[in-house]
Amino acid sequence: MADMTQKEITSANRAVWNASAPLHEEGETWEKLLEEAAQSGFSVLDPFLTSPLQGLGLKGRSAVQAACNNARKLFPLSSLGIRP
Repeated sequence: MADMTQKEITSANRAVWNASAPLHEEGETWEKLLEEAAQSGFSVLDPFLTSPLQGLGLKGRSAVQAACNNARKLFPLSSLGIRP
């Protein structure tokens, strides 16, 4: 990999992403996630993460989730007042 240029690495990463991303948009797991995300209070965060986040005073602040294809961790942040 040390011999690869950044352009080659980016191209290889894009090819893998494009091949795998559609797999996350089908099947029972995807359908279940869509149903759960539509419910009030949806969260994939456990209480051990949610509690400290609530205490950090992040309401009104912005957050980004990098390297994710469905942003499912941003939804619970918005319920804490954090802007995705």
